[in-house]
Amino acid sequence: MRHRRSIALGLALGTWAAASCGGSSDTTTNPVDEPDAALPREASATDAPAEAEASASCDLGPLPTMPPLTSEVVIAGPDGGAPPAATGGDETGVWVYTKITLHLPSQASGQIDPAESKIEGTGSIQLDGATFRQFSDTTTVLSTSVVGKITRAGSAKAIGTYEKGADGLTFAVTCRETTGEGGTLGEVGFSRIDATHGRLHVVTMTQLGSANLVIDLEKAP
Repeated sequence: MRHRRSIALGLALGTWAAASCGGSSDTTTNPVDEPDAALPREASATDAPAEAEASASCDLGPLPTMPPLTSEVVIAGPDGGAPPAATGGDETGVWVYTKITLHLPSQASGQIDPAESKIEGTGSIQLDGATFRQFSDTTTVLSTSVVGKITRAGSAKAIGTYEKGADGLTFAVTCRETTGEGGTLGEVGFSRIDATHGRLHVVTMTQLGSANLVIDLEKAP
């Protein structure tokens, strides 16, 4: 599977739901010498599709019950830490986010403390084969060795259509509401794990290099 780039990533890293991420091609690996060095860059205006213009209000209708999600921060190294690859499968359903795993490149070692970093909040996405409705409300805390803890919070609502590929989904947003540093999804990988579980795979760029978000999904009751 080729790397997916999301146009927005507000969910994790406080900038998903997308999650507006992956907009920058800056892959420099300098140490964390500024507070946001390990966080995704904001997408430029030219990165967003023309139909993804902000709307005054997005009516998502009734949302599923969303329990607080758990999280894990993993740094790539000799012993592993690589994110799982997207495998495709049936994406349709009403999904709630249960866990977000942030996979950081090896350059983050010694600069980000995984044990003291976390992502909190809730999220869901509804996929019917042609249209989607997405919600997220998250806070991300990254503990750095230089400037201490960086906290980013944001929420997002989005409605639109999507196209399905062999192992991923490409979203076209028609209505979007964001607060704080929330964002919306662009292009992501998808994996169907079993009858009630799936995953979204998001690739974003940071000043430390390519980072991956793996969002575990569970079908709503």
